[in-house]
Amino acid sequence: MNKLQRLWRIKSVRRSIVIAGVALGLLVLVRACSAIIMPQEYNTYHVAHATGWYPLDLFGKESNLEGFTDDLLYAISRSQEIDILPLTINPNIIFENLNNRKYDGVLALLPTSSQNKRIYELSEPFYPLGPVLVVKSSTQIDSLKDMEGKIVGVRTGASLIFNLDQYPSVIIRSYDNMIHALNELDNNIIDGVVLNSFSASSYTTGIYAGRLKIVTAPLTDEGLRLVTLKNADGKEFVDYFNAGLKALKEDGTYDKLLKKWGMTQ
Repeated sequence: MNKLQRLWRIKSVRRSIVIAGVALGLLVLVRACSAIIMPQEYNTYHVAHATGWYPLDLFGKESNLEGFTDDLLYAISRSQEIDILPLTINPNIIFENLNNRKYDGVLALLPTSSQNKRIYELSEPFYPLGPVLVVKSSTQIDSLKDMEGKIVGVRTGASLIFNLDQYPSVIIRSYDNMIHALNELDNNIIDGVVLNSFSASSYTTGIYAGRLKIVTAPLTDEGLRLVTLKNADGKEFVDYFNAGLKALKEDGTYDKLLKKWGMTQ
């Protein structure tokens, strides 16, 4: 092989190395761009709630609950690396649509009865609405046990729901209008009132602020919760939801959202 041929071969090898290097660089660049352009795919869940949160009486705070819930769902989505998309649906068809699989879940006030548990997966409540005991701010009462022998006002037909039969010496007085019950408590005619936590919070921080107070945690597990069909997909969604809700409560995000939207309990 003469000198010219050796020189040509060296140049060819160098050219091949350069071409291979450029090709490798382009491949790395394409893959990097693909990783940036192509978003990570998450499980997507569509969740409905009734227009105006029917049948709840929210004292004009429907938009507050809406904002709190939207922020909570977004925070759970980020925590669990899923997508939760909220929908607002006519209350007359909300569960019919769920049963027909038109969305993945419903946010609703659904009792945790054995019958409901046979049909649906139920999450932990994300906004408790169970009944609480309200008494005069000046009293030392701090539990239902302290109400033995005293008069407690409840909504008509609600005493069994609130498990007041566990305290047989408590004297139950039924009311069709809970404002009437609170007025009688304020005027020392009765000794306590049991009503749902949202109403109790609204009244004790509103027109009865400084005069009446809440002294118990919710007495039942009643509350707004995620409801899905009872199948593998539904259970997976509820598991994600419960895990995210627990994490947000532990790191303080849940309480911050309650405060942000004026829904502090």
